[in-house]
Amino acid sequence: MPEFRFGQFVFDSGTRRLFRAGREIPIQEKPAALLHLLLKQPGDLVDRDAVTAALWPDTHVALADNLNTTISKLRACLQDKAANPTFIETVPRRGYRFIAPLPTGAAAAPEENPSVRRHYEQGRYHLDRLNPAARQLAKEHFQEALKRDPNSHLGHAGLVEALLWEAGMLGDTTAVAPAIVASLDAAREHAPVAPETQLAEALVAFLVHWDYPRAERMFAELAADGNEPARGWYAAFLLANGRFEEAVTQLNTALESNPLSQTYQHQKALAFYFQDDRARSRQQLNHLARTMDSGDGVTHWLRYHHNERWREPEEAVAALQQALTAWGFPIEVVYPLAALQRELGLDAVRRQLINLLQQAPGMRFTLILLHAQLDECDQAFALINTALALRDWNLCYLSVEPRAINLRADPRYAGVLQNLLRGYLR
Repeated sequence: MPEFRFGQFVFDSGTRRLFRAGREIPIQEKPAALLHLLLKQPGDLVDRDAVTAALWPDTHVALADNLNTTISKLRACLQDKAANPTFIETVPRRGYRFIAPLPTGAAAAPEENPSVRRHYEQGRYHLDRLNPAARQLAKEHFQEALKRDPNSHLGHAGLVEALLWEAGMLGDTTAVAPAIVASLDAAREHAPVAPETQLAEALVAFLVHWDYPRAERMFAELAADGNEPARGWYAAFLLANGRFEEAVTQLNTALESNPLSQTYQHQKALAFYFQDDRARSRQQLNHLARTMDSGDGVTHWLRYHHNERWREPEEAVAALQQALTAWGFPIEVVYPLAALQRELGLDAVRRQLINLLQQAPGMRFTLILLHAQLDECDQAFALINTALALRDWNLCYLSVEPRAINLRADPRYAGVLQNLLRGYLR
């Protein structure tokens, strides 16, 4: 039996089962039948009489109430809104129309091994956990998906995202770019218009090629189709471009579908930090503290920067100590930081942090910002030049990061910006 794919949804017309991003969505018999009826005639108006005849052929009472209840239940399953529909348009007093695009062709809807989808979803779960060990687990799940089906676009598309995170943690895209491009090419070969492939393509445009206009077009289209991961990445794109409230709007919508996402919650905290919105920042950090993973150093790291920015040095260093401890730094180097701050101030802590992080992999962007805070612009620009040579995608946040304000005032920054927007590997 054929499957219908739209946005993040898959509807199996044989079993009348509905899936969203690989997770089954409970749907009752009549809403499923209505969805099937509309999907068989995409773009066409299906009048109310035809719907009632198909769904209640032997019933002649209270059909209007039945139909209204059924369409409401179907919209709830699809998270669709009657006033601003993504999938089902109501034509008042006439009927309904399925308005979302449906991919066509075998490549658009390949037959899918359920275990492959399961490993893909497990990989996505681990990507959201914001620590290197979890992201390695994510990569292993995507690789396992490919072992089970080498022709699955899901494994290849997932690897694109996992490898991009790896590039970010290394601060070196050049080392990983060939594998990223190969994975994207494989996903395109097997399912070029599948939403997972399209998201991988948008990510490569954003973080590998830095082709911002194309990346935004793709993110916006996927987000409009209700693609939750695309909303999260679109928010990251908007943050890098200083469009903070637009980013928060995307994140709030994504959180309606995935309220436990650590990534989305951290991005909201970043948006408020970039905006210098102390009240919303504190509220968001308090929320993160209540829900954080026990091994989450990222929340403590965010608290460090937020408290540092708003001149709360003791709270800032306490959060820094917790972050460094979560990341495995020995207690004998972490513990003295509080005394160092009390005796010599935060600049002394920053200098010590530079010493601690110089040998840590993937910390070049942080070192750039620390040197900028100490007004050591020569050292910062030397590191920026190295980061440009390695195509470190963390640099895309240089134009909005508050700690880089001294660098943006330096005449050399114009050359950096030109390099950032030129793109590469194209």
